[in-house]
Order: sequence, then C-alpha cells, then structure tokens
Amino acid sequence: MIWVGVGEGKGFEASKVGQNAARKAMERLGKKGADLVIVFSSSHIDQKELLQGIRSITGSAPLLGCSSAGRISGSSLNEDVVVVTLVSDSFRIRTGLGRGIKKDARKAGQEAAWGAARDLKEKGRFFLAFLDGLSGNAQNAIRGMQEVLGTSFPIVGSAGADNFRFEKSFQYYEGQFLEDTLCGALFLGNFFFGIGFRHGWLPLGKSRRVTRATKNLLHEVDGFPAISIYEDYFGKDFYKNGESFAKRTLFYPLGLWVSGEEEPLIRQPLKVEQEGTLVCTEEIPKGQELRLMIGTQESLLEATRQAGKTALEGLLGKTARVVFVFESASRKKLLGRHAVQELQILHELFGEEVPIAGCCGFGELAPSRGERHLGQSYFLNESIVILALGDESTR
Repeated sequence: MIWVGVGEGKGFEASKVGQNAARKAMERLGKKGADLVIVFSSSHIDQKELLQGIRSITGSAPLLGCSSAGRISGSSLNEDVVVVTLVSDSFRIRTGLGRGIKKDARKAGQEAAWGAARDLKEKGRFFLAFLDGLSGNAQNAIRGMQEVLGTSFPIVGSAGADNFRFEKSFQYYEGQFLEDTLCGALFLGNFFFGIGFRHGWLPLGKSRRVTRATKNLLHEVDGFPAISIYEDYFGKDFYKNGESFAKRTLFYPLGLWVSGEEEPLIRQPLKVEQEGTLVCTEEIPKGQELRLMIGTQESLLEATRQAGKTALEGLLGKTARVVFVFESASRKKLLGRHAVQELQILHELFGEEVPIAGCCGFGELAPSRGERHLGQSYFLNESIVILALGDESTR
C-alpha cells in the first residue's frame, strides 16, 4: 500500500512556513516517519531556513525537490511551499545526486543515476529527477542517466525555476539547497504507475529544416538566419515593440518533429544573437524538421485531459494514491486564471479525494510512448507531465 500526505504553506517566515507545510503533510500521512519527502518552493523564500524548518518535522528522511515558478496542491497553483510525504510497503527508494550540469551534463546525469542504482541487484521502475532549469543542457543530462539506468528506462520530473527572472534555480537534496545539480529518486518494487505528457500546441506556417545548429544555438533554417522563422510570418518588428523576445516567443514556440511521436517536441527561443541566431531552451539537432507553433486555451486544456488519461491507463485499473503534476511555467502563464481548470480536469479523471501535488518549472522530463523510441526520455518545454502512483488497495 502507498500512504501520502500533502502539506502547503504561504508566508515570508521561511522556517515557520516550512514547518507548517511539513507538519500538515505528516499529519495527513498518518505515519511516524516518511520514506521520501518531496519539496516544491518559491525561490524568493530563504532556502536554508525553509529546509531547516521542514527537516525539523520530517527528520532525516530522504528529501528531494526544486524551486519553481508555481506550486501545486489540490486545486491551487499559488502556494509558496508544498511538501509531499510518502510511505509504502510496496516500493523502496534510492536517491542520487549529480553536480556540474553546466560543465558536463552527461557526467552529472550518470553520477545521479549511479548514486541511486549502485550495488542494486534488481531493476528499478522509474527515476524521479529534478535538475537545474537554467543549464541549457538537460537532454544531455538525461542521456547520462539513461546510460546508467537503460536506454528505455522511464525518467520523469521537472527542471527547477525562479519567478521568471531566469537567474537561479535551486535543487533540494537532503538538507541542502543547491545550484547546477541534478537529484533524483529511483523507485523499486511492486506497485503501479502511469506517466502521460502532452502540450496541445498546433503547427503554424510552413515546415522548415535546421541547416546549422550548435547545441541550443539555432543558427540557420533552410540556409537562412534562424530569426527568419519569425520575420517571415510576423515581420521584422516581431520583437522590437518594447516586449522582450522571450515574452513574444512564449506564445509562438518552435515544434520539432520526431519520427514516431504523437506530438512534436516544443522548444522556446529566449533571445536573438548576432546574425539572427536563436538561443533556445535546449538543443535542436541539425537536419530536424521544425515549425512555428500556436496554442489556444482549449487546445492546452485538452492536452491536460489527454495526458491525464494516458497516466490513468498506466495504472491498469488500479487505485491512484497520488498524482504529481510537472507543468511548464509558460503554460501556467498562458492559461492565466484558467490554469486551475487543469487541476479540475485531473480531479475528474482520478477522483476528488486523490491528492494532487507538483510544480511549474522551466522544463519537464518524460519518457516517450512512440514505438520507435519507446521508453526514451525527453526534455520538454511548454508541456504538462502527469505521474500517477497507485496500488491495489481500496479506500
């Protein structure tokens, strides 16, 4: 069986907010101790005092998490801190930490996965990961994790964020708040889980081909400067009207077509450099088919429903005990006051009594469902990822 407690809190006294959220989580858990504590917090709170406050309640239980641009608890996306406590007699957890994503993301991914999987004689079920959302190297970190865990091993989680300042994102590991790192928990044992992801963005304009790119720098498409993607459709004043380029591309990201996948991967350009090069949130391979994308509130909400249905199907008819939501901070901003409808949709699918918790980050991690890339995990932008944990017990 799986027992879950979710606690939330608001305020500026970090230690007290952390204590209150953790106390609620432990009371709702109904157990003396937790097997795992997961923390989502605003980056403006004093991080050291926050974690000290939480661990004064949860003790030495393994702790993971990240800062974010929004915290989800129940039907709210506006908590300052959310604490999730888990106990189970059907799964076990091993944690790991990797440092230095900006310098060598692949190595950091390997270190985090190896720290969790070292000396194990059984294969885990999935890896829950939180990483620096400002590194620009997340896909390489995923490659490193999969080199240790397996190329078809499910990796799910979120990239840390701040409140759209794009300055710092924090990762939480035990009692530490860290930067430039990746932390994760390997789940092992006999239990049920489902993962679903969608974004709901629709293609706009003609298809292009990437003719020159370096990591997350998109230099040319069809032999022309990359900025031409936007200038051809919106004109040369697309980002010269007082708004930042990133705020404009928030509504018009890029879609990368991957053969065999149901939806293209989304990448958001953040700024323009010399000669029309676009600095994107993540790598864009040369030769990739690429299109401009547009979304509506209706298409984004339908994507939430489809992601939730996929996660629910993964439970194979068993009871959901907790639903984690890893949401793009950009989607939350685009949906505005309608963002709460996403949580209403998930409550309709999984049941009003099932706890929902999560965060809004600068990227999401999820495994593919396409036949050609089954299990291969991707770094996503402007998407929603649903992770449901379940067991055979009845309520």
